[in-house]
Amino acid sequence: MKDEGIKENENSKLEINGNIEENIIAEMREILEDRIHGSSWILSRTIKLLKKIEPGLRARVCRKISSSHPAMAGLKVLCKVLSKNPHFDAKNIVLEANKRTSENLRNLIAGKIVTTISRSHIVEEGLLEVKKTIILESKPGGEGKDVAKWLEEKGVEVEVIPDASMGYAVKESDFVVTGADSIFETGFINKVGTLPLALTSKHFGKPFIVASPSYKFLEKIEKVEGFAAGTGSQVLKALGNSLFEFVELKYVGSIVWEGGVTYLEDLDKIVEIKAASAKLFDE
Repeated sequence: MKDEGIKENENSKLEINGNIEENIIAEMREILEDRIHGSSWILSRTIKLLKKIEPGLRARVCRKISSSHPAMAGLKVLCKVLSKNPHFDAKNIVLEANKRTSENLRNLIAGKIVTTISRSHIVEEGLLEVKKTIILESKPGGEGKDVAKWLEEKGVEVEVIPDASMGYAVKESDFVVTGADSIFETGFINKVGTLPLALTSKHFGKPFIVASPSYKFLEKIEKVEGFAAGTGSQVLKALGNSLFEFVELKYVGSIVWEGGVTYLEDLDKIVEIKAASAKLFDE
């Protein structure tokens, strides 16, 4: 059965005109309401969903999903590409960037003890050969337990601890690793708790690594639901989003991406990732 148009109501922010199967609407709603999975997972799920939708509606559906996850750069990049070419297939590009980023991270931290926060599927894949992973509970949401379950099933030794015990975790670790929802020239956006984790890493002199493909790089976050465009910290403040926070790159030792490892002793090196991001979805 098809719906002639998805109308906005008390339980939904959907408002897409067109013929869309009810099962696709349900799948779309799951993505809109997802607050557990990382941005790379959300992006991959969105790409898979859009293939089931007629090309003329893809950009609009993408923008609707992006508005529900305003901190996720990959969605914004995808929407921009689809607005120019609704037939563009980003699946293999994204999968390859994710795979290479995870591989580069795995090579860097293999055999080490690592602390992480929140859930990034790219980071998870990169943790498969570590000696041990200490995982913060990552409240609100508590997705740290989901990360632990996934890694344990892969044979990785894990320890889940309260967020307030991050000092202990960092002291015991060789590296601290997080993902990112968006990266800017001056910092990145990730789950709340990432900033104190970065500060704790700096205090104990432990390398702080951000694992993120170049498609998550943004010049700025464009206008979202009535708020002015701006850089990461400005938009988060405008959105009043308490689940994410902005972390300055001065606390980051390196960014691991599909092109390798970029060390940030000199912040100007971020232009390497910026340049790659601009070319990634070239048709």
